[in-house]
Amino acid sequence: MQDGTGATFSWRQLEGRWSLVYFGYRGCPSACPTGLAALAREVRALGLRGKDLQVVMVTVDPDQDTPKLIGDYVRYFHPDFRAVRIGDARELDLVCRAFGATWAKPATLGGEIEHSLDVHLVDPRGRIRGRLSPPFVPGELRQALHW
Repeated sequence: MQDGTGATFSWRQLEGRWSLVYFGYRGCPSACPTGLAALAREVRALGLRGKDLQVVMVTVDPDQDTPKLIGDYVRYFHPDFRAVRIGDARELDLVCRAFGATWAKPATLGGEIEHSLDVHLVDPRGRIRGRLSPPFVPGELRQALHW
């Protein structure tokens, strides 16, 4: 696994603070930009407390989303957002299953990748603690984290 800078990524990097894990891809026409924009608004609304939170998007299109491309994409929404690229489809399947996320390649060339839109809450010990489903309501994240 690589992060958006090309460095090796480990799930242990989620430990130490709350994380929001989102599965999506750079070429997604509307759901991902909408979801990432909503997450950026929520993180900004948390003010300084937002620094206690990390947002990580795992690409479901590793064939197209190079680490740099996906890293630049998520940082467009918020400079602190992180991206992760899992290069092997089998490994991506395992990670998605662990989170309860789904993805599927398009049936036709040039089609959209189908993927779940939930945001997964991971506690500072690296345990999956819940999920938020769109549409994301202002303040919902603060409530889910009990902040």
